[in-house]
Amino acid sequence: MSNRASMGVRARLLAGLLVTGIMLIGCQGRAGSPVAPSVALGNGSAAQGPSMVCRGGQGGFPCWAPGQRPPIGPQPGGLVAYDEAVSGDLADSLPSTFVGSVGVGANTVTGTTFASNDGGLSFDADSFSFDVPAGVTVTEMVLEWSLTAVPDVSSAQMSYDLQMDENSLQFVVVDLLSSTPPFTTVTEASGSQSLIAAALPLSVGSYDMVHQLFGIGGLGPGPRTWNATYTWTITAIPSSAIDVSFTVTPEFNDFLLDFSVTNNIGPGEEIYWFGVFLESGSDIPSFGIPTGWADAGGGATYNNNWSTDPAGPYTIVFGNTLTGFIARDNSSTDPPQLMDWIALTVSGETFTGTAMQAAPVP
Repeated sequence: MSNRASMGVRARLLAGLLVTGIMLIGCQGRAGSPVAPSVALGNGSAAQGPSMVCRGGQGGFPCWAPGQRPPIGPQPGGLVAYDEAVSGDLADSLPSTFVGSVGVGANTVTGTTFASNDGGLSFDADSFSFDVPAGVTVTEMVLEWSLTAVPDVSSAQMSYDLQMDENSLQFVVVDLLSSTPPFTTVTEASGSQSLIAAALPLSVGSYDMVHQLFGIGGLGPGPRTWNATYTWTITAIPSSAIDVSFTVTPEFNDFLLDFSVTNNIGPGEEIYWFGVFLESGSDIPSFGIPTGWADAGGGATYNNNWSTDPAGPYTIVFGNTLTGFIARDNSSTDPPQLMDWIALTVSGETFTGTAMQAAPVP
């Protein structure tokens, strides 16, 4: 849709603000046996995960023979291929146009836009939203464009703001003449740029790509207009079976590590046990236990553990994320760079991984 605004109102075009958070992203691998091993506890006892691999359909769980487990997570589904020429004009602002849930592979959003300074700045903003489902992770977002100008332009810009729940994840300004020498006028230009890198990867959730600000300029007098066709390519890959991330909050001489666990394993899979290893030992504060879960004690390999009743309502089901697993670390003046973790499922599978610090503590 087209909007009109004065050049003065849009003078903040190039004032971009990058908003980031502290996130530690986990990379994980799968333990060998489908039968959950016992977890050694500090008091010499052991907690044993259920040994079943097939529950005979109880509670909706699938059956499979050892070594014949179906692929983890959802299989590649449909890709987004939205084209304004076919599906209609994208919204100019929030609420943005929903283009679909991205699938594994290259998802595309194609459209046309323009900016003109004839009688004030007018432009065509195209905002869209998309979902990232469980089992899928967005790893790259590339914008490709082709521009024509009448009569010519020496500058052409537009901006995007990637948002989640109307909170900015990253604001970017795109110079549509980035491939041409500065201080020259052109009638045609094209380019391609990987954007939003600081906000990637994108995990399960709903996202808005808000098309916001536009710029146009020339070296001589007279009104000018540029028109552009563009394609966003949103690349997604299969997620890890279990995604683990955490934030770090300084607390006097200690650090509070708040873990988030996402279940991407597959339909019917539920996580009932989560544990991590801290060099400083076992220290789970009373406020660091999610609802329905309990402090499961410490052991030699994983010394901070949480568990819930495998048959109860508080397990982490497929496609869901649970936060609030909080442990206190006081091993040094800096938070840990690498964290080992373990997760057990109701069906008897064991997953382990290593979480790595992705951003420094401010």
